[in-house]
Amino acid sequence: MRAESAASHRPGRHAQSEQPQDLATEHEQKETGDPKAKQWSLNYASLAGGILTAPVFGAFDSSGRGTFIGHDQLGGRTILVRFITTRPSAGTARFEQSYSADGGSRWETNWIALDIMS
Repeated sequence: MRAESAASHRPGRHAQSEQPQDLATEHEQKETGDPKAKQWSLNYASLAGGILTAPVFGAFDSSGRGTFIGHDQLGGRTILVRFITTRPSAGTARFEQSYSADGGSRWETNWIALDIMS
């Protein structure tokens, strides 16, 4: 199975997500967790530098939507980062990253990727 990724980035913000190395992307995403508790964490690392970011923690709901939230640094400020993953169809996966500087009241989406399985 081969996947192609189409990503949209906003200037000045860089999302790091880990995907299998045979994909033509610059990001890596690692998912770990406790299946019994239905809690998961995601870590991101740049393929170029390999540095892991702090994990985001969350779960998948009954529809398969995963929502993960954690802390990060941006411009010297501590912010919240939210990562949402969905399956719009059997052959696609959608990933969205957003930042919040106000504790989660408002979110700014800064990265979206759609992976297509073929």
